[in-house]
Amino acid sequence: MTLFKEKIEDREYQNRIFETAKTGNTLVVLPTGLGKTIISAMLVDYRLEKYPSSKILFLAPTKPLANQHYRTFSSLLAVSQGIASGSVSSSKRSKIYEEAQLIFATPQTIENDMAKKIIDFSDFSLLIVDEAHHTIGNYSYVKIAKTYSEQSFHPLILGLTASPASDREKIKTICSNLQISNVEIRSDDDPDVIPYIQKKDIEEIKVNLPQEMLELANSLKLLISG
Repeated sequence: MTLFKEKIEDREYQNRIFETAKTGNTLVVLPTGLGKTIISAMLVDYRLEKYPSSKILFLAPTKPLANQHYRTFSSLLAVSQGIASGSVSSSKRSKIYEEAQLIFATPQTIENDMAKKIIDFSDFSLLIVDEAHHTIGNYSYVKIAKTYSEQSFHPLILGLTASPASDREKIKTICSNLQISNVEIRSDDDPDVIPYIQKKDIEEIKVNLPQEMLELANSLKLLISG
């Protein structure tokens, strides 16, 4: 076992989502602050126990976010980790792909390295896609998920988002692009989540905008509605 379980609070909804994610490609829709990262860490631990010599790729849309996940996972898992981004030379990235078991990267970097054949997914047993609502159109997530699914000997995908698309067709597209078979959704109102919701004190402050900003806002509204 590689997971420092003493650092994780036992939450029933996280355990339920984790059990689902073990069975197939899963999209997790969970409000910010309710532990999407913990669920993904549990799944990383499970996949590395099941496939000890495999690797795992964690994608985040920006370098700061990838770095943040790297720091968090470094405190949760005893496993070799590395970061691959555009600021790291291709030769160093190649070494990271070879030596690290858990790799954090931006999607643009991975797509570029796929094109250069610096990375191959055959030994990867889990792909985690943070901010999975971006998995549409020409965004790098789409191509990476497809290639990963084709190359991996033991493919499994976990998509994470706090911002589900409101458009049903867009949701279908995201699920199709990630080959999702399971969708786990929780909101602040779900019974198993309510005990962990932090009370919010909201103070409303009204500000009088200058005329220039009001005119600009009206112009934007006309463009949106038109």
